[in-house]
Amino acid sequence: MSLKEQLAQLQQEIVYYRDAANLEQIKDSMKTISERIDGAVGGVETEVKKNECLKNIQDVDLVVEGGVDVLQQATENLKAFKPLWAEVEHESVSDEKNTLYLLTEALKQTAKLYSDTHQQIWRDWSEEKISLAQVDQFILEQQKKVHGNVALYDRYVKAKKEFDEQVNCFNFDNVRLLRIQQLAQKCAELKGEMNTEDLPEGVKKLFDELNRIGGVALVSLLTPEVMQWLADNNKLNSLVIKQR
Repeated sequence: MSLKEQLAQLQQEIVYYRDAANLEQIKDSMKTISERIDGAVGGVETEVKKNECLKNIQDVDLVVEGGVDVLQQATENLKAFKPLWAEVEHESVSDEKNTLYLLTEALKQTAKLYSDTHQQIWRDWSEEKISLAQVDQFILEQQKKVHGNVALYDRYVKAKKEFDEQVNCFNFDNVRLLRIQQLAQKCAELKGEMNTEDLPEGVKKLFDELNRIGGVALVSLLTPEVMQWLADNNKLNSLVIKQR
């Protein structure tokens, strides 16, 4: 092979490796763009799923304060990125105006705002259902030990255990949401069957108030007789006082 041919071959190899390096850089840029957008979009898609699930709760207010503004901003950032991508493709990973960064940050902020609202809605609603389903342990034990209603005790314990499991594992699934509603209602019905007649009148009135949805009672119900009963039955540390 002549020197000229060897030089030509070397030049060809140099071009090949240079192009391969460029392709690798392009591939890395494409991957970076894809991962950034996918990560940001994934958060928004998750909140859409939550929103659709929470719509099944009757009378829930799904209005997100500031939601219109963040959605508008994300839309504007998307409009800015699309022509940039069409023009320079992989080079859009970095430009002077940080267009890709602004788009992904806008999507993340949108997801964060909606996530905070959805979590608050879930906390408020689940606390209401927990209050509806909850029976004071003393009253529950009385059904078995005092009134001999073991069947009622067992049915409640079984339903409450499943209810707690569903609440603790809730992932904004429509089927699970429906199951929580059903179990809360079942626990409430079993609670309504429980006998509290042997309790002192003041104590009975206190627990009747606490067993309502929301579980609140006025301090005026804590008469000296009620306080003494609570102390005698080791209940003083199981109740809390909250200011309205």
